[in-house]
Amino acid sequence: MNFTFHTDAGHGWLFVDNAQLSALGLHRSSFSQYSYCDSNGIYAEEDCDAGIVINTVNAQGHQFKFDERHIDGEHWIRNLGRCA
Repeated sequence: MNFTFHTDAGHGWLFVDNAQLSALGLHRSSFSQYSYCDSNGIYAEEDCDAGIVINTVNAQGHQFKFDERHIDGEHWIRNLGRCA
C-alpha cells in the first residue's frame, strides 16, 4: 500500500484514501478528533492516529511505503473537517 505523508513546519498527517480504509477495515470513527477528513479519505494525525493505520497494515501483512509532501507555511489540511 502506498501512502502520502503530508507535513508542514509544525505537524504531519498520513493520508489514507477511502479504498485503503475499506481494505483495512477502518472507518472515520476509528480516528480521533486530531485527524482530518474529506470526501477522499482520512488525514491521520502523526502522533497517534497514523499508528492505527501502520499497526493495521502490519497486522494484516501488507507492505507499505510513504511519499512525503511538505508545504511551507500552514498546510491546507488544517482547514478540513475533523474526524470523530
